[in-house]
Amino acid sequence: LEETAGLTMDPLMLADVDALRGAVDMWCGGPGAAYRRLIPAAERVAPHDPGRAAAMLATAAGAQLMDADLRGALASAERASALTAGRSDSVALAAGLVHGHALVHLGESRRGRALYEPILEALEREGATWHWSHLGTLVPGQQLAWLEEFDRARALLERVVAAARAGGAPGLLPYPVACLS
Repeated sequence: LEETAGLTMDPLMLADVDALRGAVDMWCGGPGAAYRRLIPAAERVAPHDPGRAAAMLATAAGAQLMDADLRGALASAERASALTAGRSDSVALAAGLVHGHALVHLGESRRGRALYEPILEALEREGATWHWSHLGTLVPGQQLAWLEEFDRARALLERVVAAARAGGAPGLLPYPVACLS
């Protein structure tokens, strides 16, 4: 990835490289390294592709939550949500979920829930599957458990587990199974 970044000046390709490097940082180097890379990269690409920037900021907010930087996570999630205003695609959904997640972590459960309740309702109505967005079902599943809506959380997470098993994706099982424990 280091070599790839040096081969282009295209801001979209550089953003893709930074997004990949951020993912590697998150799972191999630590969440702090991930968001320190993703936030500036998202701001660089925002004028060229706001959706790509929002996706990077949503990922950064998730990393900040993992690193207990709650205020930073909220700022990144708010910026991601602002970049997706008026959109209804998976990036907008991810931004809304992580925004709600950050608010719940900061004790603003009502505001947080208002952001992701429509997403939850759609998941429950349409059925959650791991290929739609496994994180898009895990985050609200975990949030529901934290908000003591155990039956809804269990139903959502069990659908994720069943879909991952049916799809032959064992790598997606540890987190939802842990949430069900």
